[in-house]
Amino acid sequence: VEMKNKNVKMLIVGKGNDMKNLRSIVRKKGLGKKIIFTGFVKAEKIRDYIRSADVGLSPIIPLSIYKVSSPTKLVEYMGEGIPVVGNNIPEQKRIISLSKGGICTPYDPKKFADAILKILDDSNLANKMGEQGREFIKKNRGYDVLATGLENEYIKRCGQSRGHGDIDV
Repeated sequence: VEMKNKNVKMLIVGKGNDMKNLRSIVRKKGLGKKIIFTGFVKAEKIRDYIRSADVGLSPIIPLSIYKVSSPTKLVEYMGEGIPVVGNNIPEQKRIISLSKGGICTPYDPKKFADAILKILDDSNLANKMGEQGREFIKKNRGYDVLATGLENEYIKRCGQSRGHGDIDV
């Protein structure tokens, strides 16, 4: 993939099971100045890293266990107005499709790179995706929205099992 924007850097934030291998690959490919490993980051600093990004990446290995998950990082990026590139895990695909807050692609390095470059090369597209993602999250996935939905479901289910909608506190 030819990069039109040569000033691109990638941050890999946090730690994981494969960091030793990833660092080795980065060294072997001579990408040490382009890919930065932060190591462990305190929770209160994560938003600063997210806000510094032009694109948020959410590559989820398409294993059965992940096909029923809802990736937190995708929602965190979008909530901060960062356009995302994610792959075709059902919930991730659904959120990206409904929000228009990014690009969903197959789990393939070339496809991911193409989607990243499409966003980086078009600031109008990036801004539009970022804003659409932020609005979608605010309306559909904010804690107040989720809490209200959970409360309503709890009241509904408790009411059904007791035969009425009132809950004794």
